[in-house]
Amino acid sequence: MAQAAATNFRRRLLGSRQDSSNDNLSIAINSSNFYQNRTFIRIDRRIMEKIWKQMDRIVKYCQMPKMNLKNSPPYMLDILPDFYQTLREIINHYEDRLHILNDIEYFRIFINNLIELCTKTIECFKRAGHHMFDEQSIYRKHFIKLSLYFSHNLAELKSLFINGIYEGERFRLTKQEATDFWKKNFNDRTIVPWEEFKEKLNNIHTIQSNNESTALQNTIDLTHNNHVSIFEFDVFTSYSSNLSINIIDQFQTIDDIRNRLIFENNFDIKRIEAAITLTEGLSLSKQYKMAKLFLNQVKYEQEQLLNNNNNNTFINGSLVNEIN
Repeated sequence: MAQAAATNFRRRLLGSRQDSSNDNLSIAINSSNFYQNRTFIRIDRRIMEKIWKQMDRIVKYCQMPKMNLKNSPPYMLDILPDFYQTLREIINHYEDRLHILNDIEYFRIFINNLIELCTKTIECFKRAGHHMFDEQSIYRKHFIKLSLYFSHNLAELKSLFINGIYEGERFRLTKQEATDFWKKNFNDRTIVPWEEFKEKLNNIHTIQSNNESTALQNTIDLTHNNHVSIFEFDVFTSYSSNLSINIIDQFQTIDDIRNRLIFENNFDIKRIEAAITLTEGLSLSKQYKMAKLFLNQVKYEQEQLLNNNNNNTFINGSLVNEIN
């Protein structure tokens, strides 16, 4: 069955299809309520086949000629084949021991979030219709945001599963201060709920408003699952001088922030706009700080993906190594 899914996936990479139109977008970006008191599904072959079929469908949408996707991160036609192969490597390793994967809290949360992310992306295309072809439309911008979430999830998964084997409990944080904070508050856990993380962080950095809390979550919770993993915390702290968020830069307008980010970061304007959107609602000085952290995290993840991608080679969005 997995081989059939792989064959289907390769075929979709070469095909294209257009879907019906719908002018209403009602997909909620914030999933915090969705994950509270949720019963997680049991991971088995059927669930993995469902995910692969969802990814296959998204690939079809992305390959519609009028989409005119640019081959620059986050590029879904690179992300999804890599995602498929990484998941398949994990499932193949635990082929006869899937109960082990079900005992890993991180992986259960990850798979539930991935299904939800795939579902939202498919729904976005269905509702957008021809509006998705307009790069300035709200639907296309929403799709870029979803693409970023896919990219973050892939980077995290490949950092915690090495060659298909779970290594989350052996993950080492880059900075000693971050290590001390995590060990003191969460011991050997790999992932914790956002509310629990926020409570502990508030002990060393007072979160002064709901807007600041939301922007902070958007900056740290890169996978958008209302949890913070040890990987996400490492990415966040790697680009922070310390765990407190002290802002000294002063800005008068959003354009001041945008211009500073363009000057300081080698990113295209779309990614900078996404960072500004994710951090809106804060004071300008804090918004700049959080947006800059977000952009640095994206850069860090790209570097990690390149370093970990020795077995996967993509050219212009095409998978070169055959998926057996």
